[in-house]
Amino acid sequence: MNLWQRSTALAYDSTHGYVILFGGRLNHTTLVNDTWVRQGGRWTQLHPAASPPARDGAVLVDEPEMRAVLLYGGRTDGGDVGDTWAWDGTTWTRLAPAQSPSPRTGAAATFDPVRHVVLLFGGSTGSDETWTWNGQGWRRPR
Repeated sequence: MNLWQRSTALAYDSTHGYVILFGGRLNHTTLVNDTWVRQGGRWTQLHPAASPPARDGAVLVDEPEMRAVLLYGGRTDGGDVGDTWAWDGTTWTRLAPAQSPSPRTGAAATFDPVRHVVLLFGGSTGSDETWTWNGQGWRRPR
């Protein structure tokens, strides 16, 4: 991992027992789509067959019921994006939910073990939108 990498997405992957890091920006200019894991006190770069496009400001969150880590949003060279990806320990898979939060960067997310959903909040949309992920798709709580 480059010590100058910033605005990365980071989460603990409870299924695989390691911290995973994705993307970021090198030297304030170059976006990357690197996947790194920290296990046993060492960072190791992985080279999955498929990866999300390079970005910074995305959110990563453990989704233990899917046995995956979800990546949502961030900023590419083309602006904010609103795509959802799942890490299964080997590769990234782009998911195609029927609806999604608006594109954003800088959101926060956590898994709610009581309601069995991921909660996504805020970000660069300028609103206080909350969304939930139920393992199948996104929805706005009423």
